[in-house]
Amino acid sequence: MANPTRVKSSDIAVKLDLDRTGTYATLCGFLEDTITFGSSLEELTMQDCADPTAVPAVIRDKVSTSISIAGNGVVATESAEKVIDAAHDPDSFPCKIEMTLGGTSITWTGNMQVESAEVVRNGIRTATISMSMQSDGSFTKTTT
Repeated sequence: MANPTRVKSSDIAVKLDLDRTGTYATLCGFLEDTITFGSSLEELTMQDCADPTAVPAVIRDKVSTSISIAGNGVVATESAEKVIDAAHDPDSFPCKIEMTLGGTSITWTGNMQVESAEVVRNGIRTATISMSMQSDGSFTKTTT
Protein backbone atom coordinates (compact mmCIF):
# COMPACT_ATOMS: atom_id res chain seq x y z
CA MET A 1 0.00 0.00 0.00
CA ALA A 2 1.34 3.41 -0.93
CA ASN A 3 0.85 6.24 1.55
CA PRO A 4 -0.56 9.50 0.20
CA THR A 5 1.69 12.52 -0.09
CA ARG A 6 0.25 14.90 2.46
CA VAL A 7 -0.08 18.64 2.00
CA LYS A 8 0.85 20.71 5.05
CA SER A 9 -1.13 23.79 6.05
CA SER A 10 2.02 25.83 5.39
CA ASP A 11 1.64 24.87 1.70
CA ILE A 12 -1.64 26.79 1.49
CA ALA A 13 -1.91 30.57 1.86
CA VAL A 14 -4.62 33.20 1.54
CA LYS A 15 -2.98 36.54 0.78
CA LEU A 16 -4.88 39.82 0.66
CA ASP A 17 -4.05 43.29 -0.64
CA LEU A 18 -6.38 45.25 1.65
CA ASP A 19 -4.47 48.50 0.98
CA ARG A 20 -4.66 47.93 -2.81
CA THR A 21 -0.94 48.67 -3.22
CA GLY A 22 -0.03 45.51 -5.13
CA THR A 23 1.48 43.94 -2.01
CA TYR A 24 -0.22 40.73 -0.87
CA ALA A 25 0.14 39.45 2.69
CA THR A 26 -1.41 36.89 4.99
CA LEU A 27 -3.36 38.34 7.90
CA CYS A 28 -1.36 38.36 11.13
CA GLY A 29 -3.15 36.36 13.82
CA PHE A 30 -5.29 34.29 11.48
CA LEU A 31 -4.66 30.61 12.23
CA GLU A 32 -7.18 28.81 10.06
CA ASP A 33 -8.76 29.38 6.66
CA THR A 34 -11.48 27.45 4.87
CA ILE A 35 -11.51 27.89 1.09
CA THR A 36 -14.65 26.81 -0.75
CA PHE A 37 -14.75 26.55 -4.54
CA GLY A 38 -18.45 26.66 -5.34
CA SER A 39 -20.90 26.57 -8.22
CA SER A 40 -24.49 27.58 -8.71
CA LEU A 41 -26.53 25.01 -10.55
CA GLU A 42 -29.80 25.33 -12.39
CA GLU A 43 -32.04 22.27 -12.27
CA LEU A 44 -34.38 21.20 -15.04
CA THR A 45 -36.62 18.17 -15.30
CA MET A 46 -36.05 16.14 -18.46
CA GLN A 47 -38.66 13.78 -19.82
CA ASP A 48 -37.56 10.49 -21.39
CA CYS A 49 -38.41 10.88 -25.09
CA ALA A 50 -38.51 7.12 -25.66
CA ASP A 51 -40.74 6.45 -22.62
CA PRO A 52 -43.00 9.40 -21.70
CA THR A 53 -44.43 7.40 -18.76
CA ALA A 54 -41.03 7.04 -17.07
CA VAL A 55 -40.21 9.20 -14.06
CA PRO A 56 -38.38 12.28 -15.37
CA ALA A 57 -34.71 12.76 -14.56
CA VAL A 58 -33.23 15.97 -13.16
CA ILE A 59 -30.45 17.54 -15.21
CA ARG A 60 -28.21 20.35 -14.00
CA ASP A 61 -26.40 23.16 -15.75
CA LYS A 62 -23.60 25.09 -14.06
CA VAL A 63 -24.57 28.76 -14.27
CA SER A 64 -21.84 30.39 -12.15
CA THR A 65 -18.77 29.72 -10.06
CA SER A 66 -17.53 31.40 -6.90
CA ILE A 67 -14.93 31.21 -4.16
CA SER A 68 -15.64 31.82 -0.50
CA ILE A 69 -13.08 32.07 2.27
CA ALA A 70 -13.69 31.93 6.00
CA GLY A 71 -10.83 32.56 8.38
CA ASN A 72 -10.33 32.87 12.11
CA GLY A 73 -7.66 33.37 14.70
CA VAL A 74 -6.61 35.75 17.43
CA VAL A 75 -7.11 39.52 17.35
CA ALA A 76 -3.72 40.93 16.33
CA THR A 77 -3.06 44.66 16.43
CA GLU A 78 -1.23 44.27 13.10
CA SER A 79 -4.36 43.24 11.18
CA ALA A 80 -7.60 43.67 13.18
CA GLU A 81 -8.30 47.25 12.12
CA LYS A 82 -7.70 46.39 8.46
CA VAL A 83 -10.19 43.50 8.66
CA ILE A 84 -12.85 45.68 10.28
CA ASP A 85 -12.23 48.48 7.75
CA ALA A 86 -12.53 45.98 4.87
CA ALA A 87 -15.92 44.88 6.24
CA HIS A 88 -17.18 48.47 5.84
CA ASP A 89 -15.49 49.17 2.50
CA PRO A 90 -17.93 49.11 -0.43
CA ASP A 91 -15.13 48.14 -2.85
CA SER A 92 -13.61 44.72 -3.35
CA PHE A 93 -9.88 44.11 -2.84
CA PRO A 94 -7.31 41.85 -4.54
CA CYS A 95 -6.78 38.35 -3.19
CA LYS A 96 -4.44 35.44 -3.98
CA ILE A 97 -4.90 31.85 -2.95
CA GLU A 98 -1.65 29.91 -3.18
CA MET A 99 -1.36 26.13 -2.94
CA THR A 100 1.69 23.93 -3.39
CA LEU A 101 0.85 20.34 -4.26
CA GLY A 102 4.06 18.36 -4.45
CA GLY A 103 6.13 20.12 -7.10
CA THR A 104 3.17 22.04 -8.53
CA SER A 105 2.24 25.55 -7.47
CA ILE A 106 -1.31 26.75 -8.12
CA THR A 107 -2.41 30.36 -7.65
CA TRP A 108 -5.90 31.79 -7.96
CA THR A 109 -6.02 35.58 -8.30
CA GLY A 110 -9.10 37.79 -8.17
CA ASN A 111 -11.12 40.14 -5.98
CA MET A 112 -12.99 39.51 -2.75
CA GLN A 113 -15.61 41.30 -0.67
CA VAL A 114 -15.84 40.90 3.10
CA GLU A 115 -19.21 39.41 3.94
CA SER A 116 -18.77 39.60 7.72
CA ALA A 117 -16.14 40.19 10.39
CA GLU A 118 -16.61 39.19 14.01
CA VAL A 119 -14.52 40.03 17.06
CA VAL A 120 -15.15 37.96 20.19
CA ARG A 121 -14.20 39.08 23.71
CA ASN A 122 -13.97 36.00 25.91
CA GLY A 123 -13.52 36.90 29.57
CA ILE A 124 -9.84 37.19 30.44
CA ARG A 125 -8.71 35.03 27.52
CA THR A 126 -7.28 36.24 24.22
CA ALA A 127 -9.86 37.89 21.96
CA THR A 128 -10.59 36.09 18.70
CA ILE A 129 -11.55 37.28 15.25
CA SER A 130 -13.25 35.66 12.26
CA MET A 131 -13.98 36.86 8.77
CA SER A 132 -16.00 35.59 5.82
CA MET A 133 -15.29 36.71 2.24
CA GLN A 134 -16.95 36.09 -1.12
CA SER A 135 -15.44 36.36 -4.58
CA ASP A 136 -16.31 39.47 -6.58
CA GLY A 137 -15.96 38.52 -10.23
CA SER A 138 -13.87 35.74 -11.71
CA PHE A 139 -10.57 34.33 -10.46
CA THR A 140 -7.65 33.46 -12.72
CA LYS A 141 -5.89 30.14 -12.07
CA THR A 142 -2.16 29.86 -12.79
CA THR A 143 -0.25 26.57 -12.51
CA THR A 144 3.58 26.42 -12.48
